[in-house]
Amino acid sequence: MTKQQYKIFTAVRKYKKLGKVLEVSKVGDYIKLQETVGVDMLDFSDGKYNDDTDVTLSTKGTEAYEKSTRKFILDVIAAIAGISTIAVTLTGIITELITSQVK
Repeated sequence: MTKQQYKIFTAVRKYKKLGKVLEVSKVGDYIKLQETVGVDMLDFSDGKYNDDTDVTLSTKGTEAYEKSTRKFILDVIAAIAGISTIAVTLTGIITELITSQVK
């Protein structure tokens, strides 16, 4: 999922109205919105496609969004674990240097 798609999906979840989703995502119109997110990712409440049209993630869109969110969270956790490992290693090295100088 691209950053733009993720931004649009987040806006759909948060605002639910087509007008606000288009405004926040800066996509332009609903056709460009559909082209950006892909086929069968969004559901619309009517065929008017105006500012008051309700827009939701389809089942396929919801699955893609949740998968992307999980991946992001796992990436953050992995980064934190890596940084923690480096910090522990550096602490050990510094401690060893200090104790070897004291002797």
